[in-house]
Amino acid sequence: MQRFDDFDRNQRRYNTTPAIIGLSQPIGGYNRLYWARRIEPLRYEESQRQFVAQRENIAQRITELYFDVLQQQVNAEVAGQNVRANEEMLRMGKERYQLGRLSQNDLLQLEVNLLTARRNQGQAVLDAQNAALELQNYTSIGGTAVSLQVPPPPAQLVVAPDKALNLARQNRSEMLTYQRQLLQADSSVAGPKAPPACKPA
Repeated sequence: MQRFDDFDRNQRRYNTTPAIIGLSQPIGGYNRLYWARRIEPLRYEESQRQFVAQRENIAQRITELYFDVLQQQVNAEVAGQNVRANEEMLRMGKERYQLGRLSQNDLLQLEVNLLTARRNQGQAVLDAQNAALELQNYTSIGGTAVSLQVPPPPAQLVVAPDKALNLARQNRSEMLTYQRQLLQADSSVAGPKAPPACKPA
């Protein structure tokens, strides 16, 4: 905008140039908005399915760690029972040895069995602690002792093959990834062409 002041006539004039806003789109040329409207919804839905799949993978991993802890705790309990059984057998063996009904070699074997049972118990307890620590680290739950219970058996699930295939097509992100890649390939083919190189004179 320009302003002109005429002090002799006490006049003020303005001169402006109007702004022109327009959109230029070559007919038949590459339309980025057209392809973005087709590709971006697929990309968004693909990310949503990937998020759901990651949550399912986390749930599966937690389930595996849960039953690993449960198995190791059961093994530790069994190892403790073996120790108590071997202690009782050694006590009875000593009584029989004093009565002359058990040889010294058999008594020594009972002592070796008890030592082996105690060693196995120590290893089983260590395995249970390591499994519980891995579960706590994965779930970010710490500071408390982990003592798990055996869950009730789940109901038997029967899924027809056709239904399983349809659900896989509806929920797997790979299906959308394939469609998106096809559209991106079509977009690249329809994309703006580079100007031809100038030939030397």
